[in-house]
Amino acid sequence: MFIGDVAYWKHWDTLKAIEEAVKANDYVRKDSVRFWWSEFHDQICLENEEKPKINQTEDDFFGDDFFDSDFEKASKRNCSEEKAFKQGLLLFLFANRKYVDDFRFNVTLEELREKGQEIFDSAAFEIKASRANFQHVQLKNTTIQNLAMEQIKASVESLDFGPDEAFKSPIAYSRMYFQWEANKLISSELVRNLSLTLTAVILVTLLLVAEVRVSALVVLCVAFTVTDVAGFAHFNGLTIEIVTSIILILSCGLALDYAAHVGVAYVTSDKSKREDRAKDALSHIGTAVIHGGSSTFFALLFLATSDSYIFTTFFAMFGMVIAFGLFHGLLFLPVMLSLIGPEVDEEVKLPPSNGTAITFINAEEFNPIKEDETET
Repeated sequence: MFIGDVAYWKHWDTLKAIEEAVKANDYVRKDSVRFWWSEFHDQICLENEEKPKINQTEDDFFGDDFFDSDFEKASKRNCSEEKAFKQGLLLFLFANRKYVDDFRFNVTLEELREKGQEIFDSAAFEIKASRANFQHVQLKNTTIQNLAMEQIKASVESLDFGPDEAFKSPIAYSRMYFQWEANKLISSELVRNLSLTLTAVILVTLLLVAEVRVSALVVLCVAFTVTDVAGFAHFNGLTIEIVTSIILILSCGLALDYAAHVGVAYVTSDKSKREDRAKDALSHIGTAVIHGGSSTFFALLFLATSDSYIFTTFFAMFGMVIAFGLFHGLLFLPVMLSLIGPEVDEEVKLPPSNGTAITFINAEEFNPIKEDETET
């Protein structure tokens, strides 16, 4: 949680509300919240009899001479005044070194070491930024991550430092939020990209297979394979995020490979009956498709031993693509082609010769050269 260049001494209620909002969030570990304000308020700004404890063994970065006289006054400062607030903050950071990294000033630590007494007396420095640290609880999937991020952002965006401040409200930030923001948008992006990919598959299949019914069945196999992979990924605990989305889009091309070969073999078969053409397609290309799927699987096999989420997810999902792609390409598609695939008529239409009438003869009986005529 980041706070910018504001007049901290004027916004006690807002600073208190920040800590309360973070601790009230169900997706935040209560014991992980570390905000300098509450300890600073209790140690420096209240009428405390006991001054803050200092680890005198550490090298201070303000100098050695002014704390003996001024630190006794630390527990009796009016922190609503700018100078008192800034002096108290330096004293607080001297006593609580763990919070030093939570601040950015317009002076460096080296300048504080060299001119500590001068900076303390004049309070001539600016607080450019500060932060509150917290950790989320264990978030199981992308949906819960997005919900946790949205809740924490909404809880602090409602806090306002007022119209006089250029920095209006705290900013909830984490490196992981970049990935979570991407996952938040990835669902709609995935639907769009899958639609474009399937459109390209349809056009290429129609162009190269050159048979509408077979092309439709091939595209159906691709759609079924991608749907099966997405469903089994859900039951394996995977969610829609960048890695799974990329693999789902890639799976369209791999699934097409298994079905398209069988479809092309069916179209180019010299058989006439649907069932015969389906059997012929499998006998010609089935073994090659199995070998292709097997070789791809063996190439992925070493990823199964990895501890990386990306590699294990890649192996699991591509393994499912291979399994479902082979099932639809070698079992589902041939069965559907044997039932509703296109047939070739047994009668062959001969072209007219010298204006004579068109005649039809049986293709199996057609033999323009008799056997006895071939002997010389």
